[in-house]
Amino acid sequence: MLSELHIRHFALIDQHTIHFLPGMTVLTGETGAGKSIIIDALSLALGERSNSTCIRSGYDRCEITARFELSHTAAAQIWLNEHDLNDNHDCVLRRIVSSDGKSRAYINGQAVTLQQLRTLGEYLVDIHGQHEHQSLLKRSTQRDLIDQYGAHQALLGELKTCYLAWNNCKRKLQQLHSAQTQQDRAEFIQFQLHEWQALALEPHAIEALEQEHKGLANSGDTLAKVQAALNLLSGEEISSLSQTLHQARTALQSIKDTHPTLSNAFSLLDSASIQLEEAASDLQHYLAAAELNPERLVEVEALLQVIYQLARKHRVKPIELYDFFEKLQAELTQLSVNAETLSELEQQLADQAHAYSLIAKQLSLARAATGAKLGIAISEKMQYLGMAGGRFYIHLDTPASSEPNATGNEQIDFMVSANPGQALQILSKVASGGELSRISLAIQVILAGISTTPTLVFDEVDVGIGGPTAAIVGQLLRTLSDSVQVLCVTHLPQVAACGTQHYQIIKNTTLDQTTTAIYSLQTTEREQEIARMLGGLTVTEQSLAHARELLGQGGR
Repeated sequence: MLSELHIRHFALIDQHTIHFLPGMTVLTGETGAGKSIIIDALSLALGERSNSTCIRSGYDRCEITARFELSHTAAAQIWLNEHDLNDNHDCVLRRIVSSDGKSRAYINGQAVTLQQLRTLGEYLVDIHGQHEHQSLLKRSTQRDLIDQYGAHQALLGELKTCYLAWNNCKRKLQQLHSAQTQQDRAEFIQFQLHEWQALALEPHAIEALEQEHKGLANSGDTLAKVQAALNLLSGEEISSLSQTLHQARTALQSIKDTHPTLSNAFSLLDSASIQLEEAASDLQHYLAAAELNPERLVEVEALLQVIYQLARKHRVKPIELYDFFEKLQAELTQLSVNAETLSELEQQLADQAHAYSLIAKQLSLARAATGAKLGIAISEKMQYLGMAGGRFYIHLDTPASSEPNATGNEQIDFMVSANPGQALQILSKVASGGELSRISLAIQVILAGISTTPTLVFDEVDVGIGGPTAAIVGQLLRTLSDSVQVLCVTHLPQVAACGTQHYQIIKNTTLDQTTTAIYSLQTTEREQEIARMLGGLTVTEQSLAHARELLGQGGR
């Protein structure tokens, strides 16, 4: 349970520490005094979102620290142990918000994420806000209330798993059906591949063809140049280079042995003569093998023309054609696989829809039983909340055929008859604001009774309630506090009188600042505060007597 709340530089509060006891703690004060600031501060410590506007004017940050006693909170202790945050003492949550909008969160002195703080907070405190009766008109809220009351979380988890599997399979099927039609796409790719496959080209064949074309186109000029070079080396001319080298070699032959310094020159001439003969031989072989081939040139040019037209058609470079058609072939292969898997996916979709329907039927039966039980419980509470003879009924309609979804198939309507003899009608159409508030309070009290959360907060949930009904509301909350800690912000003296602990919230205003102060009230102060709440410009002996009477009734 919540044992202590320390607030520093938050909203209108400068600095204050509030100590909480088991039972029912009430917080009262004049309108505008800031009663809900306490709940806002607690919510911040539990991980609610924040911004710099919550910081008290004149300060650069605010700080909220909440201390909890965990002796009867097994779920929170397990969570702390799993995250290595349990120090075997009370649990301390701390939140700091800076003027730049950034915030820091701590559990037992260790820095944590906001999500971790929020998750732990859900094990510790359940806050019922003053506007919850408005959300009661939403079908999603009605569905959640039934599931919470019936503890359907396990079934809902199974249902969501089945739904996600079904939805994933459906998405895959839609993707297969989307790209034109599979057959049309496959036929078009096959047509494109036929043009390419007719060429029967190997990888890098296009580069080789372009090189061959270049050689064929220049073959006449090449042969002429090779022949000219050979003529210069063949000795057919009078001063052929070969004959000149031979003569120079012969001249040195007879003297190289007697003049060693000429040996290198002789060796170079000897080598040059040999290389010249080899070069002439290579040129002769080239001329013997080479010939003009205009037919092959025409053939290569025609083939390249087809290749270049195909490249322009597909808007790629000629050398990119091979990779382009490789990708088309891969797509055609995948389309063939898709065609085969299409029927498999359709069967999987049917199987998953069947699995979903089995879980959905279990959930429908559970919701129907829970709806009947919850309807009776709310009807019973209505009798005590100024709606004698009223009836509450939960109508569930399950369509014969509907697509799976993550929350089940039911269409849920909360129906009410506020007066005896009045026909049941949909809640949103017949309930007044006061009736809606009382029904909402009845539901909250019922759900709180099955909650495992050790601390329940009711923030002005008694709005729209007065007279004898207010006393009953107070007694309901007091009875609830026998099993859990209850914190209640209220404007009703009948509810305030039922508290076992009482804090008064007062706003003090001076010329230059406004502050909110929190006071723990004992017997005499409680009588004064409840007398004030009963009305009148001044507290009279009559209002004090009435306050004492309420306190006597509230304390039972």
